[in-house]
Amino acid sequence: MMNDMIVLSWKKGLFRCVYQLFANGNKIGQLKEKRWSQSAIGVSGGKNILFRVKNSFVQSTDIIDIESGLTIGRIKYNCWWPKAKVEMEGKTYSWSFTNIWTTKWKIADEENNEVKFSGHSVKGQVYSPITDSKILLTGLFIANYYWQLHITYLACVFALFFIPWL
Repeated sequence: MMNDMIVLSWKKGLFRCVYQLFANGNKIGQLKEKRWSQSAIGVSGGKNILFRVKNSFVQSTDIIDIESGLTIGRIKYNCWWPKAKVEMEGKTYSWSFTNIWTTKWKIADEENNEVKFSGHSVKGQVYSPITDSKILLTGLFIANYYWQLHITYLACVFALFFIPWL
């Protein structure tokens, strides 16, 4: 932790799978989705982590240190509202959108240190007193998870209501 806020930005092409993370215009990491596998690889601060979504009754994601192969954390999603709990390396964090348009969200630790995000699926910014790149990548991964879920729901609604009329 540090007293000063760090400010990062990210960008992603509209139909691309890679979020690129920047500090002062310099690339410092990335979050790369693996198509059709519901997983992603995050690289930042010398850390390589795998986010692997587990398909079960209760949706969760394992956070795995690629070098050691050890599970270092887990994300548990709320199925009724876009919220999540993150347990990583002995700490607990809560994640939630902070506006109805899903363009602002935060991840906070037990001491209420908040990493604040703003943006959408192709670009945005991060304001954080927390320097742990794993937490920053996790906050972006969860937002992407819920954005993809929203798109899936919209596609289903479209199929149910509009395709029968064609």
